Amino acid sequence: MKRLPAILGLSLVLTTACGEWPRSANLPSDDFGQPAPDNIGDLVAVEWASFGELEDAPVPNAAVQEMAPGLGVVLDATLDGTGWNDNAPNRMFVSPQCDDTRSLDLTVPGDWTGDVDAIGLSVTEPTQLCASVQGAGAETGWDLLLVAVDSCLLPERLVFDDAVPLGLGLGADIGGWTQTVLPGEYQVLFAAYDPVDSNVQIDYQLTLAGVPISGDASPCPTPPSEVE
Repeated sequence: MKRLPAILGLSLVLTTACGEWPRSANLPSDDFGQPAPDNIGDLVAVEWASFGELEDAPVPNAAVQEMAPGLGVVLDATLDGTGWNDNAPNRMFVSPQCDDTRSLDLTVPGDWTGDVDAIGLSVTEPTQLCASVQGAGAETGWDLLLVAVDSCLLPERLVFDDAVPLGLGLGADIGGWTQTVLPGEYQVLFAAYDPVDSNVQIDYQLTLAGVPISGDASPCPTPPSEVE
């Protein structure tokens, strides 16, 4: 059975929610104002870092990136193979530092048949976490999950958005989510469930950034064109 997107249109939330912003661009100019930027995300200050290579990185990834408001990480990587098997057992985490394993219940039957990329995050203070994937392909169905892990990097729980795991059943060439996260250890998992093709290679860019938590939804930063 072919997996279908869990929430249609959710993958466009970061790119369409503020498509007409900022409306101040239409206000009369005066001596005290400044020209509004084309993208409100350009106003969000983030210190970007490159995550480096994910070649043959296991799940979970023992390399961990610090995350807090004002910090961001960019990953350029390749998925080798895509697909989903309804009859596969739950994804198994093998701890890189403890003699232990634990399965992750994805809340849907099966598991990915292709590559699964993992990034470790250590969130040091309450943060609005922005996650964005670019370049995966308009016809590709993918998942971008956030998993809370323990000190052995074994899964404790999936982070949910209402009744659905955050980032489950997304797709399209550009997409992502934003979520308030508390201090702790996390793993971000990226994998494609559609099409079923063990030979396909998908080059993509994943950006993760922290912004301050506010009463209203904080804008997510514009991904950088390059990272020094």
